[in-house]
Amino acid sequence: MAVKACQCPLGAVISDLVDLDCPTKFGQIGKIAFQQVGQPFADITDNAEWLAAIAEPVLPTKVQVTPILHAQESTPAEPVTVGGAGSNEVYDGTIEIVSEGIYQINFSIRNPSPAVLAALKEYECEVSRLGIYLGGRDFVISKADSSAIPVSSLYVQSSPALNGNTDANIAQIQMVLDAGWFADSLVSNIAFDFTSLVNA
Repeated sequence: MAVKACQCPLGAVISDLVDLDCPTKFGQIGKIAFQQVGQPFADITDNAEWLAAIAEPVLPTKVQVTPILHAQESTPAEPVTVGGAGSNEVYDGTIEIVSEGIYQINFSIRNPSPAVLAALKEYECEVSRLGIYLGGRDFVISKADSSAIPVSSLYVQSSPALNGNTDANIAQIQMVLDAGWFADSLVSNIAFDFTSLVNA
């Protein structure tokens, strides 16, 4: 839950807003890369630096990537409120917005092997230091300093839904990010296909 910290006292005039001259629109996220937080890339658009991070065996700059992900779905944070019509919690029965809730993003893996799910499941124990990069064919999303976006919670379904002849076996991945993660993010266009990255 994110609580807004406001300047006090307020300035003499209201702050400036930013015109939407360059809309930020990107396509479907195809893979996620995991890394310990606080390990910024020197050049996040450099394919060679990504390959070196994936091949790194011992340093905290090590990166690992998921298989192709499907069914991307996000649930942005909703306001957390107190009070309401007829309530005595807030003076005059009004509603007070006190914070933001959580930001959840979900994916599925189609026809995963037991080894794939077992390895991803281990990352549930890494959340205190775990971060992610979100990538598609020609873009990657990181923190503004080109490091991984912190994850506050991670769930990997241990066993997939077995859907018979007509559909794939589906396992779900759910992640929780800070409500305001996007305000501190960087969307970088890249000259290589992020979804082509594979673990060494």
